[in-house]
Amino acid sequence: MKQRRQLAETALRVVALVVWLVVGSPTWLRLSPRDTAWVVLYVAFAALLWRATSPEFSRGRLLLMGCQSACAIALAVLGMPHFEGALLALVAAESAWFLAPTVTISLSLLQAVPLFVIVLPTHGGLGAGKATGEYLAFAFFATLVGYLRMQERAARRELGRERAVLLATQSLLEDGARLHERMRLAREVHDAIGHGLTAASINLELASRTHEAEPLEAARAAVGATLAELRGLVGTIRHDKSVSLHAALRALCAGIREPEIVLDVPVKLELRDEACVHALFRCVQEAITNAMKHGAARHVDVRIEEADGVATATIRDDGPGVSTVAFGNGLTGLRERLVELGGGLEVTSQGKGFEVRGWVRTGVGANA
Repeated sequence: MKQRRQLAETALRVVALVVWLVVGSPTWLRLSPRDTAWVVLYVAFAALLWRATSPEFSRGRLLLMGCQSACAIALAVLGMPHFEGALLALVAAESAWFLAPTVTISLSLLQAVPLFVIVLPTHGGLGAGKATGEYLAFAFFATLVGYLRMQERAARRELGRERAVLLATQSLLEDGARLHERMRLAREVHDAIGHGLTAASINLELASRTHEAEPLEAARAAVGATLAELRGLVGTIRHDKSVSLHAALRALCAGIREPEIVLDVPVKLELRDEACVHALFRCVQEAITNAMKHGAARHVDVRIEEADGVATATIRDDGPGVSTVAFGNGLTGLRERLVELGGGLEVTSQGKGFEVRGWVRTGVGANA
């Protein structure tokens, strides 16, 4: 899916360059050494177009498109007969794919004013109005298509995120159900079988006082050994209650196509406190959700580690970042959950990307 989307974006960029080449051909076929300024502006437009539509480029895109618009207006003034608004239409189409609809409409309207002024001397009022209207019609159509694409893309991302959360939650619930079943079996074994064997041992002890001692002693020793084995089994069941955070996070990340998530969780990492597992899982989930909704991130790195009784989740993304980090309801609730388990939450942004670091003291919930 991701490769198909990248291929489609590259194809659109190539098509835009083909349009750029076609609309400039009537002029560059008759260029002379005196047209250096036109050539520089023409090539600069293509370079700005390629950079502004790069998937890896996000910050300053509006500035680059503004420079493209300035180049297109200057080229029209220097001479692009019958194609005066074509490059401006390309800028409008680009903005519709990458910027908010209000910004796209504003940019299209701003471009229409110099276009009308440039065409007016050669086409008259009616012709200039017709050329400008045609440009605006295309620009608004491109805005609508771009807006629908953005809506569809956002809905697909949200659907993938919700599906991933459901799969991961299912994994955690299955682990929790197995844990509760083990505990129930441990209680049943202890209460039923353990009680019966203890009663048998007492009765055999009583019988040993009135009958031959040697066989009864052997029976009592066998029952004692059985009780010891039973206690060992109960202890094993009780202590084997780890929940797989690795499986839950793999299920969460598997359903998310964008951004790309790199998961670094030791397969052998097994936390015995279910509350700690859920807290760390929610920490990763909240960080990924923020990266998708607000950070415009393309890559997210998730790392889970445990040392000295502290389990830590570190999530980094490559979004644009902010100068000041503000805690919303999601991060505030997450911090409260972690603090209850003896841990905490830190969120930092160094101008590019976010880093969310949450930690808990393993065993806090179990001992509370």
